Amino acid sequence: MAVADDSRVLLERIGAYVAGELFGEETRQVERLVLESTEGQRIADSYARLLALLSSVGEETPEVPEVMIENVLGRVSIGESRLPLQEEQ
Repeated sequence: MAVADDSRVLLERIGAYVAGELFGEETRQVERLVLESTEGQRIADSYARLLALLSSVGEETPEVPEVMIENVLGRVSIGESRLPLQEEQ
């Protein structure tokens, strides 16, 4: 159980570091930890990639092809509370 707790704390501290939520001595401690450990470097890289991905979500509005819209609208039965593709129960 202690190993799982240690791993969780490590993940939380590195995640907070990458997100810029740490300051002062706490920042230096995590920097040393990351620099001295290949696992710490891997975790920090994963967090950095995740944050970059999350920051790009919502910046772009995907364009839905008109043919897909027409296809969905063609399948919806007007006046019914279910889509025609749903199985009967």
